[in-house]
Amino acid sequence: MCEKIESDAAFKELVIGQIQASEIVALVAPGEPTDTSTTKHKVLNVWKGVVGEHIYVSGGTNRSLLFTNRIEANGPLEMPNSYCGLDHDKALAVIQGYFGSGYAPSPHHIEKPYSSFLVDWPLVMSFMLLAIIGLYTYVFVRNMMFSRKK
Repeated sequence: MCEKIESDAAFKELVIGQIQASEIVALVAPGEPTDTSTTKHKVLNVWKGVVGEHIYVSGGTNRSLLFTNRIEANGPLEMPNSYCGLDHDKALAVIQGYFGSGYAPSPHHIEKPYSSFLVDWPLVMSFMLLAIIGLYTYVFVRNMMFSRKK
């Protein structure tokens, strides 16, 4: 159920609270879906955090103003925190009033479209498969060599 924000002061307090609770506050262009269940967005302006010229949002979003956190260092961003009835134009005016015009994204910061732990899973599974094969081979050879009947 949505709570209606009663006053401008409450709205400003909500926006400032969102900024303080978020690692990254950025204005982005509409996203395009990727094959990694994220959406890729061009970053237009940043008020908090360090991001590259393009960011990836896990699960996707259609918001233009992101209050969000990273899933891991240099990885995709979480789905942004959202409040129903949050007017992004009004929130943008509050942010610019309190925190200035922001800064451009870093051209040297490269964002990844996926979490690195997803890359490690095939390696872990391959190691487990090799360990099982090695254990099976050890048991088989041991039984063949030491279970001869005399």
